[in-house]
Amino acid sequence: MKKKTIYIVIELKVREIVAKLLFSYYASLRGYRIYLGSREKIIDLINDKKEKGGIFFYKAGLQIVRTKKISKKIDKHIVLDEEMTAGLNEERYYKSAKAFFPETKKYIDAYFYVNKKIAKIVAKTIKAKNVYGIGWPRVDLFQKKFSKIYDNDVKKIKGKHGKFYLFMSDLGFITKNYREYALEYNPWGGNKKDIEEWKNFSIAKAKNAVEEFNLLINFFKKICSKNPKIKILIRGHPAENVKEWKKRIKGYKNLIYLPPIDDPQPWIMASKGVLHRGCSTSLQSYVLKKSIAYVKLNFSSRYSPFLKRKPFDISYKIFNVSDFFKWIKIKKNNNLNLVKKDLNLYNSKTSCEKILDIIDKFNIKKENNYIFKQNKTTIREYFLFYFKELKRMIYFLLVISKILKRNVDKFYLTSKIPNGITKKEATKYLRKIDLRVKNVKSKLKVSEISEDLIKIEMIK
Repeated sequence: MKKKTIYIVIELKVREIVAKLLFSYYASLRGYRIYLGSREKIIDLINDKKEKGGIFFYKAGLQIVRTKKISKKIDKHIVLDEEMTAGLNEERYYKSAKAFFPETKKYIDAYFYVNKKIAKIVAKTIKAKNVYGIGWPRVDLFQKKFSKIYDNDVKKIKGKHGKFYLFMSDLGFITKNYREYALEYNPWGGNKKDIEEWKNFSIAKAKNAVEEFNLLINFFKKICSKNPKIKILIRGHPAENVKEWKKRIKGYKNLIYLPPIDDPQPWIMASKGVLHRGCSTSLQSYVLKKSIAYVKLNFSSRYSPFLKRKPFDISYKIFNVSDFFKWIKIKKNNNLNLVKKDLNLYNSKTSCEKILDIIDKFNIKKENNYIFKQNKTTIREYFLFYFKELKRMIYFLLVISKILKRNVDKFYLTSKIPNGITKKEATKYLRKIDLRVKNVKSKLKVSEISEDLIKIEMIK
């Protein structure tokens, strides 16, 4: 049966998967067929399909060559920018808005942002009219109606860890290799001056992050030594060196590292309070009515480029160990009006429905169901696979031995798609979502097309 089709990319699973499943659910209610998968699998599917049609749904810009190629196979290209989070300093939004290649603008049909303020800055910077600040599906999950889908996960976490405080890391740079890491990728878009400014800022930001990391290690160790009954769970960031975290906190039973391999929301909900450095999960925790504290151990000024002012303003401020022990005694008082505009917290409609209201107006050709062809692996493909693995091992040895001056941290990062994108996991969350919306479970069908690629649709 022919249907309007949306091709949705999951780039960073722990941040995106449940929110994209929520969007897919609402889209399926409106008659869309959804393919949800890793970037490679979605782009391969689009390039392989025979007919032109559908909507390509991505979280950021692509290189101009890839953008042009995809445009030949799809009707519309939309962006839900998940890098421009709420709570960043205004100057950061102007810099980040230049991340899109100027040549790609004519191929992108809509840009979606978490709030109107960011949308206005982007529209002004890239000179585009099709920019909307109508919310994020991820923020829909913060609200009571949908946060209940995590209740079982919260119960399991509490059963295993008991009472604990959660530190949500967003340091990114935590080793002496910070310079190579910071300069590993050049920004897209912008002129030579913009790129040079970005490089200088990135190095300074990375250097500051390493300084804060070292201070935080001593900070946590002092707390755990002073009161062994206090348990702190450290939730790492996908961009951080897992090996370094484990090495630096080794020997402290009440200081536990959590690899970023699942959705952080149930961990936040299970905690007694959340420590942070201004990451987007600080606002998430605030909406979830958790006590939050901004840890800034090298504080110099509220206007430091490395301090995020909105999260700082709504949080308890921790500058030393004594401040931590004061914080845990204070009763939380979260005023959601302080973040309502930032997160688009309005009850009229979900952001999923608002986004769909816009794309429903697009002229989209209906497509046939995609038939996946399982081809046998050839001898040449086996050879290429093992040849690439050999190259990767040689590269690793050259970097580790410092013969090649490259970013060694990349070998110790968590996978962007931990445990894959599977029918089992998707079905679990979609059923929980369905119970809180339409309860049409008998009509909701999830199919596993291939590794890291699933299909979601309503069957009549």
